[in-house]
Amino acid sequence: MRTPWLRGEDGSTGRLLQLCSAYFVCYVVTGVSLKYFQGSAAQGFPGVSDTAFLVYSTTGGCLLCLVVVFARGWHRFEGSWRLALPIVPSGICTAIVIPTTTVIYSLPISVMVAMVIMRGSIIVVSRLVDEVQIRQGLLKKKVVC
Repeated sequence: MRTPWLRGEDGSTGRLLQLCSAYFVCYVVTGVSLKYFQGSAAQGFPGVSDTAFLVYSTTGGCLLCLVVVFARGWHRFEGSWRLALPIVPSGICTAIVIPTTTVIYSLPISVMVAMVIMRGSIIVVSRLVDEVQIRQGLLKKKVVC
């Protein structure tokens, strides 16, 4: 399925750079919104508590994911269920990443350090998932670092 805002061939460096850029922009928006909403009410910011922001951002993130899935028609899966089984743990890990991202951004560390920690852990987990899928015969591509 072609996405009009993506240009280039599937698997190309240009496509990868477009997706990475969009991913980065989304995380910048997440980090800035967290710092804004948790800013001091005395300084004119909303002053939302850590827990309240976690609940709101997790709910919003989950709803946004569901909107995309249903809008794109991805809920009508027509492929082999054997190939779909690895998607379930991936979804569970994604459900864990959403609130932990908010938690790590609310720590008294810079946003850049938080992003490096989160991206590093995602890269490690993705390599493990690739290795499991290669051993199961589900993935034929060799991932090279």
